[in-house]
Parts: sequence; C-alpha cells; structure tokens
Amino acid sequence: MESYPVKAFLTLLALNVSFCIFFVGVAHSDYKESFEDTSAQIAAVVATPPVVERRKAIPERPKVIPAKTLIATMSKVMASTTERETQKRTVAKQTSKPVAKKVVKTPANTEVMAPAKAPVAEKVETPKVAQAPVFIPVSKPVEKPAPKKAVNTPVQSDSVAELEQMVIDLMNDERVKKGLSRLSSDTKLASIARTHSADMLAKDFFSHKNLSGCSPSCRMDNAGYQWKSNGENIHMMSGFNFSLSETADKIVSDWMNSPGHKANILGNDFTNIGVGIVSVGDKYYTTAEYSLPK
Repeated sequence: MESYPVKAFLTLLALNVSFCIFFVGVAHSDYKESFEDTSAQIAAVVATPPVVERRKAIPERPKVIPAKTLIATMSKVMASTTERETQKRTVAKQTSKPVAKKVVKTPANTEVMAPAKAPVAEKVETPKVAQAPVFIPVSKPVEKPAPKKAVNTPVQSDSVAELEQMVIDLMNDERVKKGLSRLSSDTKLASIARTHSADMLAKDFFSHKNLSGCSPSCRMDNAGYQWKSNGENIHMMSGFNFSLSETADKIVSDWMNSPGHKANILGNDFTNIGVGIVSVGDKYYTTAEYSLPK
C-alpha cells in the first residue's frame, strides 16, 4: 500500500510526456498543411471571383503544462484517490456491525471436577428354587382345665354364727317396723360376705372393693351367684368389751344411723340376705350382702 502512490505518479508522468510529444507532432503537420493551403487560396482568389465557403476550424495549439503544475495536479489526484479509498474503508467499517464475542472468564489454573459418584452395588438375583412343602406333625397340647380358686372361708365359731344371726334378726325387726317383709337368710351370700370380712381383716383395709379392685357384684359373679340386684353394707369395730347382743346392737344401730346403709336394710329391691363376721380379739369386721336372686 505504501508503494501505490509512487507507482501511480510515475505512470501518470509517463502518459503526460507521451501525450505532449504526440500533440507537438500533430501541430507541426497541421501548420504545414495550413500554410500551403493559404498560399493556394491567395492565388485562387487573385485568379477567380470570391466564393463564400465555410472554412475548416483550425485546432488551437495545445498549451504546454509546466512540470510544477503537473506534479501538483498529480499530487492532488493521488491525494483525492487516497481520500476516497479511506472514505470507502470508513463507510465499510460503519456499515458492518461488529459481532460481540462472549468471553468466559475462568480462573487460571483451575479445573472443575465432577463429584465422584458413589459406587452402586448391583443386586444379582439368583433363581429361587421352589422347595416342596415339608409337613411337620404338630401335637396340640392338651388343655387342662384351670384350677378353681379356692375360697378361703373362715371357720365360723358358734359364737360368731350366733352373732351373725342376731344381726340378721335386728335388721328384719327394722323392716317389720316399716311394714316390710323379712329378708331370707342365704348361705351362699353369707359365704361371700364372710370371705370379704376375712380379706379386710387379713390385709388391713376397709372398702367395698378389695385390693384387686373387685366389687360386690364382681365377688358374686366369681362365686357363681345369679342375681338381679344386689347391695352391700360393711362395718368394723374394735376396743369394745361388749357381749354378743351388745355387739349385734352396735352394728345394726350404726347402719341405721347412716342413710346409705339404712336404704339397703329397708330396700324393696332385695329379698335375700347373708351376713359374715370375722373377729380377732376385740376387733370385728362385718359384711352384709343383699340380693334379689334370679
């Protein structure tokens, strides 16, 4: 690109020189011919009358361009040529849109490694061989009947049996006073009542429910007693030096002075009664069971 203006200048200079030489030669031949024609025409005019005739236009003599002017012109031509090429390049740069390249910056000397996957143990399924069922004879154990719970009935002495009957008679007397029928003595109820009195004396508690939580209905059911309705009174006394009659009167009078106990004694829902008394020294535990049996 740097040698292009020089080559163009030399080429134009050579063409200009050739052009000048060519025009010099043509002008010389034209002037020679014109001089000869003029002499002939003068002779003809003198010999013949004038004739109106269009003359040929004689080309003007070419002007000789000075070397300095030629060099300046060539410089302008070269400058204009260079300026046009520059403008074309500028327009080409402006019209063409640069393509932005995405530059991804990565830290130098770093490698990103994928996390190592834990090895997965593949299960190899082995074919299952169907086994023939094996029948093993099983001998059923012989169920033995559960032993019945022994009911520890306290030994009833003659005095205690007499005291129990006194208590029953006093309660029936109270019923007769109210116009009610007497309650019938029931040996099963007496046994259930006597067992509960002995349990309270032995385990030193005083409640309608024993230490296992069994109520009067529970005790009747355990003894196999069939009932429609039932009730229970309990009494405990100690420190008294009473006779049997005085002891029986103390027990019944204490119940009659208690609304709940009195309601059982005078209740219309009961027909049977059983009384159980257990004593040690001057301590007495008394239980009375009331029922309407099925």
